[in-house]
Amino acid sequence: MMENKPRKYYLASCLALAVLLSSALPCEAFTKKGTTAADFLKIGVGGRPVAMAGSVVACPTNLDALYWNPAGLAGADKVQLGATHARWIASINYDFLGLVVPAGHNLTIGAFAASLSTEEMEQTTISQPEGTGILFDYGDITGGVAAGLRLTDRFRVGAAVKVVYTKAFNESATAVALDVGTHLVTAFHGLSIGMALANFGTNMKLDGRDLIVEGDPEPNMPGNENREARLETNEYPLPVTFRIGVALDLLGVKPALMISPHHRITTALSADHFAENVEQLHGGAEYAFREMFFLRGGYTVNDDSRSWAAGAGVAVASGNVRVRADFAYEDMGVFDMVPRFSLALEF
Repeated sequence: MMENKPRKYYLASCLALAVLLSSALPCEAFTKKGTTAADFLKIGVGGRPVAMAGSVVACPTNLDALYWNPAGLAGADKVQLGATHARWIASINYDFLGLVVPAGHNLTIGAFAASLSTEEMEQTTISQPEGTGILFDYGDITGGVAAGLRLTDRFRVGAAVKVVYTKAFNESATAVALDVGTHLVTAFHGLSIGMALANFGTNMKLDGRDLIVEGDPEPNMPGNENREARLETNEYPLPVTFRIGVALDLLGVKPALMISPHHRITTALSADHFAENVEQLHGGAEYAFREMFFLRGGYTVNDDSRSWAAGAGVAVASGNVRVRADFAYEDMGVFDMVPRFSLALEF
């Protein structure tokens, strides 16, 4: 009975993948862009995944799995600590910090935090378009915990719970969200299938003291005093995202398609379905030499700002400590290219 379970997962995943990939082809579609909050949750994490154009839902490494697919946490045999920094568009900084700790033979737990921040800017108003002299900044923060569990030698599941916080001047909003994922390694040369649902949670609604105003409810009647009132803001959902993909080692150690002890070529294909946007298709590849030097590339289809991405990495070991550094460039169309730097320690 246990042997039939992975086969059922495999068939169901293949069917879902075929349907989603067919819908991810470029087409004219109605979108609801601008109708979600905390869109920084869609900014990719990690030099390796970004260099592969975000196609890694079926082949996430343990630290990257904190963002892309929490099922990828399962099976980690070392403590891992890492960070990613990106100089985002318009001089905005994006930073991610993650920790992965094995908690048993089949269970791995993790924690993470990410922030999107700006430098201080001057407030402008309708009456003072050149500036009021008041400085403010904007920031998004998320943090949470995750766990990955290996159910069989081929099938893993994972989940993450996170808090999302947004602050703009004196207004702020908070939400709670859940990520879940699965990862299946098939008997066909280790072909893996991954699925993940991200940012499923509560709505966000800005609130703060700047929404309190004073005014005369009946200005045409003399003798009235100003009364305090509160401006009402709308609620907006989080950017729910469903990812599904496949990955295969064309070259590498067994069970790769072609066997090589020193070289590895991993190919990956994935599709993203958004609650407020059209589907996107991602393809990527990674070449590794002795798991020490890495070259990566990828391409995104059906995104109006992103297209190609590329990067490289290096990993060195000294005793029981392994250090991995990754770099990625992502083409953002009319915007400047966005560089990402990742550094991770394993011990």
